[in-house]
Amino acid sequence: MFAKWFKPLFITALMPFLTSHAKGGVIERISVAGWEGAAYTSETGRFSHCAVSAKYKSGIELIFSVSDDYSWRIGFVSDAFNMTKGQSIDITYFIDTNRPRFVHGRAISKTSVVVELPSTTEVFDQFRSGKLLNVIAVGRSLGFNLDGTHRALSELIECISRNKGRAGPADGNRTAAATPAQTLEAVKFVANVFAGNGFEGYRILTEADLKKQGIPQELKEAAVTWVGPDTLGTLHIMPKGLLTSAADAMPYLISADSKSCEGKFGSGSSSENNNKLISRFFTLCSPSSGRPYSIFYTIVRLADETYYRIGSMSFDTPDAARSADETIGQAALTILR
Repeated sequence: MFAKWFKPLFITALMPFLTSHAKGGVIERISVAGWEGAAYTSETGRFSHCAVSAKYKSGIELIFSVSDDYSWRIGFVSDAFNMTKGQSIDITYFIDTNRPRFVHGRAISKTSVVVELPSTTEVFDQFRSGKLLNVIAVGRSLGFNLDGTHRALSELIECISRNKGRAGPADGNRTAAATPAQTLEAVKFVANVFAGNGFEGYRILTEADLKKQGIPQELKEAAVTWVGPDTLGTLHIMPKGLLTSAADAMPYLISADSKSCEGKFGSGSSSENNNKLISRFFTLCSPSSGRPYSIFYTIVRLADETYYRIGSMSFDTPDAARSADETIGQAALTILR
């Protein structure tokens, strides 16, 4: 249930995870010939790779990723997959009438698999110029039309050339692993907000809750995660030095939510609370199919120059998320006094 709810909340695209750089930010966006993607940084802030993806009518998403050393890989993502993380998968693929190739894929989650591809001009050009990719794995045969891959893969190489050696901008979506002391302070902050403001039915999720199957990684990485009758929320800790101002997080998160919204999108901010110490803003999405949802953010700078990134989400109407965020925002102001 949480995976379904939280997918649009703090955007957690698979593409940054198709290399060893597990936590990074976005330098630039890519949109070419029906393929969408970005240039990414590693957790050190240096450029690491470029990736693009396209979703097929079968429900499977195909992803290409090229690293700064020009090694490259392909990924397959589908809710219909049921794999064990770390599982090795034997895969046979061929493009058009070219000879079959045998490779090993690795499941990086229950629903996604990544395959390292040979760094040869021959293989790269087959994908770039081919018409149909045929894949045989775990007893299934799948076909992928390669329309647009010539432009998409060419753009990935140009993306590497443009960004190689580059450092990325501040990333409002990047967080740090909280220390036990930081987690304790964050839990106390959230608990006091709920206890002192008449919130009923709100509960902070325990470690046991977060270990249950299907809980997305974004929830597990939060310093605090909570649920209420009509809202879902998290508090993440953003490391010192990542932002120069609380307001720096706003354009990144609004842009990320906009990319994720498959429908009508809107956003706004609280002008009186948008400065170096605190920033409050929101995003709204009315998908072409599915329930509309709202996300209200409060970013607050702490005395040690780390930041709390707090998000509250509700479906249908924004009232519940707005109410929670207003209370959280007022509580955040007490941290600054």
